[in-house]
Amino acid sequence: MTPDAGLVTLFALVLADSLGVPAPGDSALLVAGALVADGHVSLVATIAVASAAAMVGDTIVYWVGRSGGRRLLLRDGPAADRRRSALAKADRFYQRYGLIAVFFGKFVPGVRGVGALAAGTSGMRWGAFAAVNAAACLAWTSTAVAAGYAAGPSVVLIVGVAAVAAGVVWILRRRSRRADR
Repeated sequence: MTPDAGLVTLFALVLADSLGVPAPGDSALLVAGALVADGHVSLVATIAVASAAAMVGDTIVYWVGRSGGRRLLLRDGPAADRRRSALAKADRFYQRYGLIAVFFGKFVPGVRGVGALAAGTSGMRWGAFAAVNAAACLAWTSTAVAAGYAAGPSVVLIVGVAAVAAGVVWILRRRSRRADR
């Protein structure tokens, strides 16, 4: 794989992760860091591409929440009471911890996409969200790439194999539980 193809792949994986799609964003950043350590790709390019992907994904999710998320959650229909209750809790949470939640939520898998959506849905000001989110994206990608760089290619490979094995075990257990029902 060429460095350009690697950066395109990194962009796609981090973008998907930030959009809330189950994608290995953290793992991709660790591997990218290992590739930087091995001299295959530039550190600056890697962090810039990953940060841009995270910001693009979060921006899309924020605006989805801001433009129609509230209306969707407040509509009548199945689980309307539960959705409305969750929205009220999110509003209170973002009024109290909004910018802090945006920043630190970027470091939590599964929360990344939801955090930006909740920020938009709760009506957080765009300028405040964009500034804190940009700092969070840069901090998250830099930290994960640095960890991959420090660990080096062999450790990242071992962690990657362990992560894939854990994923396979999780899928098999899930299928087994469904079959038992």
